[in-house]
Amino acid sequence: LKTESSTGSVDSTRVRVAVAVEVRSVDFDPEGGELRLNGYVRSEHDGIRLGSHHTLELEVGRPFTLRKEAWDSVSLARLHEATADAVATADIAAVLVAHGTALLCLLSAGMTIVRARIDVHIPKKVSAAMAAASAKASDKWHETLLQAVVRHIDFERVRVVLLAGPGFVKEGVYEFLFREAAKRGYKQLLTSRPKWLLCHAASAYKHALKEVLADPAVA
Repeated sequence: LKTESSTGSVDSTRVRVAVAVEVRSVDFDPEGGELRLNGYVRSEHDGIRLGSHHTLELEVGRPFTLRKEAWDSVSLARLHEATADAVATADIAAVLVAHGTALLCLLSAGMTIVRARIDVHIPKKVSAAMAAASAKASDKWHETLLQAVVRHIDFERVRVVLLAGPGFVKEGVYEFLFREAAKRGYKQLLTSRPKWLLCHAASAYKHALKEVLADPAVA
């Protein structure tokens, strides 16, 4: 809020208020996880003029109230779908891998939920000492990825696990995961083997998922 003193100076203060806004347009940022609403203020507050244009940003975890004059069955179905637990209903898992980088996502009802990002710097093997450091860093990356897979993928619910990446990195990861699963007795991971599908991806970043999902072998 901005207030002007008798001397003409203007002071700005930040306050938290609950504002009723009649929504006229919606802008969704999937990367940032923000929903931006534009409309007109329909409740009175000090410093906020009734009927003025206002923009709200809704973030994950921030509560809000949604009102409509009438709710039809289509709107109610869309609301139920939007508020369902996307993680619990996800039936596709995607693991994108590159050298020292990995991204684990769950796909549900058109949504992509990032569950784990793994970045480990793996030095080049330019000397014996660097080769040892490279092997240690690679072991750390593989182990962290294994634990993320076991923790975040519900193998009883998902029907397919997409393992994608450039070159032969994905093949190495696939062999490591199931070799260690056999050694450590990770039964759910072991029995999920028929669900895994290896695909090519140009990188291990989220935008590469479009390339993976467009693969005829996946579709």
